[in-house]
Amino acid sequence: MSALTHANGVPVCRIYKDPEAIYGDAKTQGATVAFNVQDSLVMPIAYSDVEKLADEHNIYLRSSGLCNPGGIATFQNFTASDVKAIFALGHRYSKPLTPELLGGKMPGVVRVSLGAMSTFSDVDTFLAFMSEQYVEKYQPIERSPTVLEPVHLLRPANLPCIYHPPQIRLSWKSLQVALSRRANKSCSLRLKPACV
Repeated sequence: MSALTHANGVPVCRIYKDPEAIYGDAKTQGATVAFNVQDSLVMPIAYSDVEKLADEHNIYLRSSGLCNPGGIATFQNFTASDVKAIFALGHRYSKPLTPELLGGKMPGVVRVSLGAMSTFSDVDTFLAFMSEQYVEKYQPIERSPTVLEPVHLLRPANLPCIYHPPQIRLSWKSLQVALSRRANKSCSLRLKPACV
């Protein structure tokens, strides 16, 4: 997994383990690998999406938070206020928010485990799946995942209005500021339909 890279050299997987652990040494590392998948611009792909796509390919893995949320906080460099902000936004492990809405942060992981009945073929199948589904073969167009450009919706007059909530990307800092203002009741967040 650690050898999988996008065309620009960015690793496909961000693997989490204790710095002292050594894969292959049963005394320091077990048979479970915890990781997140990321695109070539280092934006994480939602762990629930990785699990869903793996299920569709008959590959069974687990995704969500961990029994030790401190592990996620440590590997993602979360502060206590980061964790509070994530849950204040409505994130739940059963209904995770997308990394774009969380400023590129990922409060959960994908876990793949080997057991007594696992074979080399199982490992090869998983690695082929990761390569086929997530390795970007071409150089990406540079973009900033935290910058929101205004989008103007145009609608011909003869078409009915169908409201689709906008997808808004905020930087992690902007998100924290918005939440703190809302908590202080100095402003309120309102959404209105794109067409009336």
